[in-house]
Amino acid sequence: MGPIWLPNALIVIIFSILVYQYPSALNFKPLYSKEVLCPLPEFVDTLNHEKTQLILHDSAFRKKTLDRFSRAIQIDTTIDEKMNDFTKFEVFHNYLETEFPIVFEKAKVTKINTYGLLFEVEGENPALKPAISFGDIKEWKFDPLGGFYDDKRVYGRGTNDVKGLLVGLMNAVETIFTDYPDHKFQRGFKLAFGFDEEISGNMGAKKIGEYLLEQYGPNTIDHIIDEGAPMFLELKGTFFGPIVTSEKGYMDMRVEVTTPGGHSSNPRDTTSIGILSRFLESYERDKFPASLPNSSPMLKFLECNAEHHPSSKFSLKDILLKLSRANELAKRFIVRKLEKIKLFEYTIRTSQAIDVIYGGEKYNSLPPNATAIINHRITIGDTFDTIWEKAIKHAVPAAEFSNVGLIVNNVEIIPATKNGVIKIGQLEKNGDMLPAPITPAYDDKWNRLTSYIRTFYEKENSTYIISPTSMQGNTDTRHYWKLTDHIYRVQPGITNLFEANMHGSNEYVDIETHMQVVAFYYNYILAINSVPKCPKSKKRPIKEHEKIQWILHDDAYRNHSVEVFSKSIQVDTTVYDDVEDYSKFANFHKYLEENFPLVYEKAIVHTINEWGLVFEFKGSNSSLKPIMLNAHQDTVPIGTIENWNIDPWGGYYDGEKIFGRGSSDCKNLLVGLMEAMELRISDGKSDFQRGVLFAFGFDEEKSGFNGARKIGEYLVDYLGKDSVYLIMDEGMTMMSEMFGGHYGLIMTGEKGYHDLKVSIVTPGGHSSLPRKHTSIGMMSFFLSNYEFEGYTPVLTEENPIFRTYECMAEQDNEVDKSIRSIILNARADLEARSELLKLINENPLFRYTVETSQAIDVIHGGDKVNSIPRNVTALINHRITYGNSPETVIDKARRFAIKTARLFDIGLTIKSEVIFPETSNGQMLIESYKEELETAKVTPDYGEVWDSVTGNMRSFYEDEVYPEKFTQGQAKYIIAPSLMTPNTDTRHYWDLSDNIFKVTPGTLRRGETLVAHAADEWVRLDDHLQVVGFFYNFLSDVCQ
Repeated sequence: MGPIWLPNALIVIIFSILVYQYPSALNFKPLYSKEVLCPLPEFVDTLNHEKTQLILHDSAFRKKTLDRFSRAIQIDTTIDEKMNDFTKFEVFHNYLETEFPIVFEKAKVTKINTYGLLFEVEGENPALKPAISFGDIKEWKFDPLGGFYDDKRVYGRGTNDVKGLLVGLMNAVETIFTDYPDHKFQRGFKLAFGFDEEISGNMGAKKIGEYLLEQYGPNTIDHIIDEGAPMFLELKGTFFGPIVTSEKGYMDMRVEVTTPGGHSSNPRDTTSIGILSRFLESYERDKFPASLPNSSPMLKFLECNAEHHPSSKFSLKDILLKLSRANELAKRFIVRKLEKIKLFEYTIRTSQAIDVIYGGEKYNSLPPNATAIINHRITIGDTFDTIWEKAIKHAVPAAEFSNVGLIVNNVEIIPATKNGVIKIGQLEKNGDMLPAPITPAYDDKWNRLTSYIRTFYEKENSTYIISPTSMQGNTDTRHYWKLTDHIYRVQPGITNLFEANMHGSNEYVDIETHMQVVAFYYNYILAINSVPKCPKSKKRPIKEHEKIQWILHDDAYRNHSVEVFSKSIQVDTTVYDDVEDYSKFANFHKYLEENFPLVYEKAIVHTINEWGLVFEFKGSNSSLKPIMLNAHQDTVPIGTIENWNIDPWGGYYDGEKIFGRGSSDCKNLLVGLMEAMELRISDGKSDFQRGVLFAFGFDEEKSGFNGARKIGEYLVDYLGKDSVYLIMDEGMTMMSEMFGGHYGLIMTGEKGYHDLKVSIVTPGGHSSLPRKHTSIGMMSFFLSNYEFEGYTPVLTEENPIFRTYECMAEQDNEVDKSIRSIILNARADLEARSELLKLINENPLFRYTVETSQAIDVIHGGDKVNSIPRNVTALINHRITYGNSPETVIDKARRFAIKTARLFDIGLTIKSEVIFPETSNGQMLIESYKEELETAKVTPDYGEVWDSVTGNMRSFYEDEVYPEKFTQGQAKYIIAPSLMTPNTDTRHYWDLSDNIFKVTPGTLRRGETLVAHAADEWVRLDDHLQVVGFFYNFLSDVCQ
């Protein structure tokens, strides 16, 4: 049975977790209280406005839809409780298959208990729970079955309950499949139609629920939307969106009076009918008490009304908004008001209705039996015992008056007498139930649904109050409680509460309401199924196929590239932290000019801070921002020469690899860029529409303060802020064989940076008379304790490593299903996020993407042996993850420094703040060394710029470098944003562009490790040539 206030609707929609999350609910300021009692949802931007308007208003679409609906009404699907032949539903099945052929084609169709229908549309993402729509094929047993419609309404049995909703939902799905024949749903969804809801659903919905429970298990559905209140309800000029989050319990009570009977000419004082009547009159007159427990959704409905209704009476506002829910006096006042309003009375009171009565066999014969059936809808807070107690209360006087026995719920209250007995018990069927579990409101699932409802319905300058509420009737959802704890009973449509027909003889549905069913579910199903967490960019057309293949495979060019690249390694460009003499870079500039003469001839060469280089190739279209391609000239020191098996400055080539300091970091990239441009100029392809900048710093390995920082400042002055289309710099290789696939990890974020300088100064002295603790001993205590405690891992939503794992989960088939589920639910589910954080932190490759690293890199102390050291200084390097800051580092240092200072009774100063004054034992000083750098702003991983980079990567590697892997579908190339744990020169270019990509052409084969900064550093010639080939083609696509 449907709710008292609107026609039944028997479609249930169950939708699973979204891949993306809508924004949280707005915090509206209430009129009287400080606390927001009823936050209204935000609007969402996923509505397909044009299609919505077509569905609602296009005359041809409307006629087709209404004709379909009319034909459904003409099919008799009425039932009653005595019915045991349901073959008539076969005609309706045939109608559905004829009218909605694409749904039957795309979905797996299962018939459950012969006449129940289950349509299953499988999702691409197994981590997402299936979305399911339930419905009911049955209608009442009354006619007419004409399906007539005029310009406002469709008439006929089932228009409101429930074919209007069922056919509208099927229409929406048919339209989706028509518009998007190859659409990939991220989550599966199912349409489930029972056929006997009006007689408790034991053959239809119950069987469907059992089947789904067996297939998916308990709590495997995200949420259900079932028949219920209209989404847009008008009440005296104000618009409501009441969403039923619970429904009343149900119990049919059978009252049977048995007496000896006899001839009517010699009657007893009371007959069985008389005894029964005495009980019924008393029972019916005594209503169950009204109540409003704090858990009741009706109380929340009233609070929302009081908070947002523009004309809500002051007294109601004051009571609901100002007084506490714990104030029983206030609640009793509200209950007294509500129980006088017929509309609300039975939302707060258990109802009783004497539905059936029968007794006697013939006139002129005393009736030996009389029976009545009383239907109860049990309000929240009441139980079956509430009904039994009332039954006993009224049955005892009736039994005593007539001197008969009394048995209630199989318990003998009064022994049977010769005059008879009253037996009261539950009607023998499986429909009895306690009030439904209450669906939580104002959590993520509530916000997701209500945001979409508000976006779909709210009119400009109108008051639209969306709130939880209760339902007097019952739905098929009683059979689905084990599938989910989020059940919403609400349906599309606009209803004026005082005009809606209540299952009358002229049953109808407004055409506008039916069209809204189609439009709403068309949008809603697409919205929750269509947005992948890791969308794939389309391939960009290859512009330079022949040239790429020549660069990669021509023997003569390969030999030339080896020669040019090898020469660059033979030029020492090592930098040291404590050496500021960069004159050695004169030799490297000479090398560049000798080996790339056309570049120097074509470009405007900017020399910045003496050794920084910017090569500018102006574009012909000044409205197009230039691109900026970066590398750095410098290398790290070689370390101990004995660790090298090959001359670090030799540039040796063994036929596969080129060895030497800087071969991997970063002369590979720098020389590759110069080779690509030299070739383009030689080929006459250097007249760009979009300008090109090469920017080469010279001290990146010591933070770039003299090189990249000066270049960045210069270019901001020269070009202006936000003047560069995109920046590409060193990063992970564009192709990495890892996990179960081939990855292109683009570093779209970069960790922060903070070096701490820690010094301890003590009086010193002779080693023959040492103090208990020297400065070195004190420092050792601090460092050992500081190092032992790592930083707490943290995973924020902005951290690009989140996107790395989401792309892995969506696109890598080798990811375990349970792991995939954790990853894809981690944004919405805190428990899943905790599990994901643990997974990332346990992966050695990615551990420090979610954890601030600490490394004690340098320590100096003491002047000589036999002399107690006065000073000791340590430098601790930190790379700060998202969710931490330089202040996080200072806070940790403060904790351990205070512990150290107190233990050794020395002073402590942190960043010029005196914590403890210096003592005779000495003092400890902590300060920032060089810079404090926050985490980088994250580059957008969507839009034109992202697509241009990733689209070129896909084309280059799938079609040019490894066509044998990808054209046969043997491998997937998974491009994903990720996080750079070290830092690059790009920190100095943040003012030039929001689009900074750290990635280097090349391939990291499975099982290999990165060799930058290591002894015997190398790079494969094939990888170096990929740098040349990629950028040769990239410039044609982006700049010409």
